[in-house]
Amino acid sequence: MEIERFAAVKRRSEMVQYDNHLYIGGQVAADLSGDIEAQTQEVLANIEQLLLSVGSNRKRACG
Repeated sequence: MEIERFAAVKRRSEMVQYDNHLYIGGQVAADLSGDIEAQTQEVLANIEQLLLSVGSNRKRACG
């Protein structure tokens, strides 16, 4: 099985696909002036954009 990396920067990738699963890590809010709710909304929006960039979405999450 092959590992596919998305939005790769020097030392890490924003998202990795392996065995038909997407792994996302290290997401933090860029705007730290907001409260926890605003920061959470920003992180969830960023995650949604990452998923949409590869044709997926949060509704396809397993759990």
